[in-house]
Amino acid sequence: MMIKHAYMVGVLALGLAYSAPAPAAETMQLATDNCFQVGQNLAARQGATLVGAEAAQQNGASGCRVVLLYEAQGGERPRREEIFVAQ
Repeated sequence: MMIKHAYMVGVLALGLAYSAPAPAAETMQLATDNCFQVGQNLAARQGATLVGAEAAQQNGASGCRVVLLYEAQGGERPRREEIFVAQ
């Protein structure tokens, strides 16, 4: 009886190990890669330079925080803009 119980616990543990979701670091890397692509597309559409992009949450919504830099006009400093893109 004890061996049967130990066997069932082992099978259950093995099943949980293989059915577990992707590790948080891997999931975060996928989100960051996706946000970088979102940032590149946004920068190209707006004629800006992509400074950075990362996964973020705003008001409970998941998305990407994208930082763009716009070329200066008339000797002024470049304009920096931070945009949240919901996904």
